[in-house]
Amino acid sequence: MVVNKYGEIRFESTTIPLVVLVQPGSDVLIQVFWDRLAILTKEHALVREVPRPYTGKTAEVPWAQVFANLLRKPRSVGHSQFIRILPEAVQVYAGVADLALRKERLQALAHWCGIYPMAQIAEVLRKAPGEATVAQLTAALGLVQLNRGIPVVWNEELSPPGSQATASLQQYDRLMGVS
Repeated sequence: MVVNKYGEIRFESTTIPLVVLVQPGSDVLIQVFWDRLAILTKEHALVREVPRPYTGKTAEVPWAQVFANLLRKPRSVGHSQFIRILPEAVQVYAGVADLALRKERLQALAHWCGIYPMAQIAEVLRKAPGEATVAQLTAALGLVQLNRGIPVVWNEELSPPGSQATASLQQYDRLMGVS
């Protein structure tokens, strides 16, 4: 198969995204198994494995690469098949009419997808006011992500034994001549 200009191939009436993984116009090989498809380069290096459509399994969409690809052609947002499968709040956010603002938002979405799950991004966009800036939304995503398993109390165990004492700075003050 040949990768189309959108970074996709079609097999058995299914579109398989290869955005950023393979250059458009490149030849790829498809190794067909009963439950999956293995996409290979001409050198037989594995590019990606996706489940066959009839298995009922879904393939993970590389959202960061999708948004990075849309950033190259921001006018194609309305025609992209990927935008249609996004939550409504993300579709509205990415489909803004102002082209400069659309580019800024696509760049933000590409960045956020590398850090946060799509459901979390959609939730923040749904709750945010329409005029919220990228910086405000990034801060809101950070607040949602706040309780991500970081312990409240951290026991410092990297210092050598004996140096972990919590003594006051009086000894240091005496050395420095401060009273």
